[in-house]
Amino acid sequence: MPETLYCANHPDTETVLRCSKCAKPICTRCIVQTPVGARCHECANLKRLPIYQVGAGSLLKALLVGTAVAFVVGGLILNVGGWFLLFLAAIPGLAVAQAINWATNYKRGRPVQIVAGISLAVGTILGGVTLGSLGMLLQMAPGESVAALYMTFLIGQALNPWAWLFIALAIASAVARLH
Repeated sequence: MPETLYCANHPDTETVLRCSKCAKPICTRCIVQTPVGARCHECANLKRLPIYQVGAGSLLKALLVGTAVAFVVGGLILNVGGWFLLFLAAIPGLAVAQAINWATNYKRGRPVQIVAGISLAVGTILGGVTLGSLGMLLQMAPGESVAALYMTFLIGQALNPWAWLFIALAIASAVARLH
């Protein structure tokens, strides 16, 4: 009769399995299938691929660069107005994705995609408001409040459903490019 083994990680779980490298008893919850057999987590040596290892500094650089590109490209296109701007939504998405690729040295993963989405939303709205109100700023009468004018444009853009649909399509194209 074989001796009763208990999992090294779950001492209350009986098992008949052992790691094929170190022979440590492991249960079915701890097993990792590898090309050379069943292994424990330590012996399987699971690591993330380098392309998915993105540091905080790279993400911050990507956020700043992506927001700047979205500010210019997204803001300019957003001020075109009308429903046909939806056909142009891929342009800022692809431009931001390329800028983020450069900033992160072509890293991939969910954090990079989230940074792209944040960059596009913030940069496009602020760019649309700033570039849209630029003409009004030049025509302002003395004594008018610049902050009030800017807030009016900001609220107008924030409530514009076409702007949010444009941003959603731009984010979709950036995320697809960074996949």
